Amino acid sequence: MSIRKRVWVHALHPANGIVCLATGFYLIEGETLRTISLESCRTSHEAVLRTINSVHQRAIAERFAVDIFVCHKSAVCSTVKNDLQPLGNTIQWIPRAEMSSGLLKAFSEFESNLGCSTNKNQRLAPQKREKSMSLVVSSTPKKKYAVADEGEHLAVIADVIDIGEVETDRGPKARVRFVWITDQSDENGRPITTMMQFNKTLHENSLLRKTVKSILGKDPGETYDLETLIGRTNRIVIEHSEHEGVTYGNITAILKSAEKVEIPKDYMRAKDRKAKKTASPSNNGVPRAIIPPAQPSEFDAEPF
Repeated sequence: MSIRKRVWVHALHPANGIVCLATGFYLIEGETLRTISLESCRTSHEAVLRTINSVHQRAIAERFAVDIFVCHKSAVCSTVKNDLQPLGNTIQWIPRAEMSSGLLKAFSEFESNLGCSTNKNQRLAPQKREKSMSLVVSSTPKKKYAVADEGEHLAVIADVIDIGEVETDRGPKARVRFVWITDQSDENGRPITTMMQFNKTLHENSLLRKTVKSILGKDPGETYDLETLIGRTNRIVIEHSEHEGVTYGNITAILKSAEKVEIPKDYMRAKDRKAKKTASPSNNGVPRAIIPPAQPSEFDAEPF
């Protein structure tokens, strides 16, 4: 392999020690920053190793050698070096401060929910700029949603959303999302929502199958119409986690309930909101549904 490229690798794990969805980053010399979803990830160390493996597999497929730079010392171990060396690839630890300024900026802006790409010239040397009038910008603050209190809540499934394919470190995965409306209201009197996201498979070990079994109180089998879950009431257990100053409400258990929670009559499902927006882009002054969007969960772990 005569072509060699430098690659900077990093990863973010929202709750070290807890199995959840992490994000891997890598920047190949001359390209833009890429991100990958890392399912069922327990630690930052694991997230970095899986990102390195993704880079390694791409280098093999596209037939080029890589010099990988990471700011996680634990990732530069003999096992990783041994895996990389047969193909002429190398890995080296560097302090985070010595990562290219463009890469660090991209990471920082990703963490602030702003997309960013950088090119080779920006990474290797800062460009001189002529003096001009000030143009001050700031990061966009993250939108905050109400989070249900920790503990048990009555909740009804209000929507099941097919969100299509999502790119992960294990390739594209078809995903679905469940939205619950809880018995708790926010400061404006609106019901608080929460959600879970799954790979769209009823494999016997999948999180989706285990969740549907908890909702129904019985195994759904190999085939099941998820739409029939809408309107079902269960008791759910909420636990909080924090990431970058944001509190998330995570469903950690689903229990059967004899009580009933009704879906508000003015609640509009995601597919209906999309159809309405397509038909009337300007909204024509029609008020939106009063139920706010489901607050995302940090936990989205599933091996399949």
